[in-house]
Amino acid sequence: EESSDYKSEDEIQDELERRHQQSIWRSIFKKKELYTIIVSGLLLLTGALLQFVFVKPMGSRIAYIIGMLIGGVFIFRKAFYSLKGLKIDINILMTVAAVGAIILGEDIEATSIVFLFSIAELVENISVESAKNSIESLINYAPSKATLKTKDGSVIIPATSVEINSHIIVKAGERIPLDGVIFSGKSYINQAPITGESMPILKTKGDEVFAGTLCEDGALTILVTKKYEDIFLRKIVELVENSDQRAPIDRFIDNFAKYYTPIMFVVALITAFIFPLFGGGLYVANLAYWIKIALVI
Repeated sequence: EESSDYKSEDEIQDELERRHQQSIWRSIFKKKELYTIIVSGLLLLTGALLQFVFVKPMGSRIAYIIGMLIGGVFIFRKAFYSLKGLKIDINILMTVAAVGAIILGEDIEATSIVFLFSIAELVENISVESAKNSIESLINYAPSKATLKTKDGSVIIPATSVEINSHIIVKAGERIPLDGVIFSGKSYINQAPITGESMPILKTKGDEVFAGTLCEDGALTILVTKKYEDIFLRKIVELVENSDQRAPIDRFIDNFAKYYTPIMFVVALITAFIFPLFGGGLYVANLAYWIKIALVI
């Protein structure tokens, strides 16, 4: 009798898709940033209505400033810790841009900057988490039980208990629980979870097979070559979990930004507060113009 541990291809696909969708929505609604963005957006809209429809400049200014403070709370917090660690990053730059816009009286620009940047950050975080969860869910393709072949017949045991060089039996419609080499039999194997190939490949004696792939027809006896914790599918998940190991180009960009950003920040400060001294006329009169130039820098 076929073990209830094995599921059909459609059942597994449906279950993984359902779990993935649930994970995405849970991730979205658990994020506090979502609610600060909503409030900030409503205040931005309120400010625009007060400014352009009801012509209430003071009311619109208050709405914009509150919207900027609420929408940028996480940006400002990150900027504080970055500044505390003597590191100039995008959060500090966004904070300076928003505060500078408020000082110049460009309230709608200040709130819009914070609002749009917060949305971009939220979308990026959700996308990264979604991709990571999608990859990590691959492990669900590997059955938790295996049919171990013994001298007395066969017995179903946890896949984690199967030792290397053991023989396991996989029937048509079942997923392979462990990496190994076909000892006997032949079958078309669907390797989509591993390679992304949609077409099954014929595997015969001596061919390598991977946990999580589907035995579409025939029956196989497989010589196990890796324990459950070392299967290729798990290695993929581990690589995703350890994704802090970045590509050389990423490290180059980070190193470049580490020097470029502070330099440009200092140039902007000099532009804003030193250049007005040489502009002729009142320092304060020149200050607003040069601050605008500095914000562009």
